[in-house]
Amino acid sequence: MRKHEGSADFVDANRECEVRFVPVQLKVELLAQLRAQTKAAGEYHAQVDARLADLPAQIAEGVDPKAIAEQMSEVFRQRITGAGLRDVTAQLKTASADIKSLANDASASLKPAASEIRGVTAAIATEIRKLVSAAREVEQHNARLMARERSNRWGLMALAALLLFLAGVCAECF
Repeated sequence: MRKHEGSADFVDANRECEVRFVPVQLKVELLAQLRAQTKAAGEYHAQVDARLADLPAQIAEGVDPKAIAEQMSEVFRQRITGAGLRDVTAQLKTASADIKSLANDASASLKPAASEIRGVTAAIATEIRKLVSAAREVEQHNARLMARERSNRWGLMALAALLLFLAGVCAECF
């Protein structure tokens, strides 16, 4: 049975179709928007990748080592000036000149002492050689005395035996 356009059943059926059709149409529109956004994101990523690939070359073209060195030198000079290092440098030069003068004075005053020490050292070395020589002579003399003492020991023993014999003979005499 066919429903007529003016009937209530037709209107309800029409609304039912619209309700069913709206979500499908909405889904189609959302899907189209999603595709468009995905395509735009892909293009954006492609542009970013292309720019990143060119970035090292662009950086290399934009870097001027001479200009960088000049800027660094100027900044360093300004910091030195600001920190008063020139004043410190002048004070250090003065101090080094004073130290050189003191070193020269000390050297000049120590030269006579050094020559005296050399003379004393030479005298000590001479006296040590004399002492070593005397020690060797004493050692040789002691060795001779020891040899004599060994030979004299027999003589003393013979003399002691003779004395004891005489003392024993004399004791009988008295």
